[in-house]
Amino acid sequence: MSPFHLLANLLSVVAFLILVDVVVSWCIHFRVRGIWPGHPAVRLLRQVTNPVVEPFRRLIPPHKTGGLDLSPVLAIFAINVVQSILFRYG
Repeated sequence: MSPFHLLANLLSVVAFLILVDVVVSWCIHFRVRGIWPGHPAVRLLRQVTNPVVEPFRRLIPPHKTGGLDLSPVLAIFAINVVQSILFRYG
């Protein structure tokens, strides 16, 4: 497996973790039992996803989109673009 494909696969994992973070944020918002922002798994998840999502959150803050946070969508889109470039040259 080439390094390009390895990196593309790693980016797939990051994109999946971003989706998990979105679902977890909904669970926190709706107060699902056993899930809270300080939970160690939630903190670990956010440590992985926030560095990827935060630049997009600064680009389009949720308060400018009616409270809707579009940063995960933009981050996953950017990941898909990078993956397509990696697959093309890998």
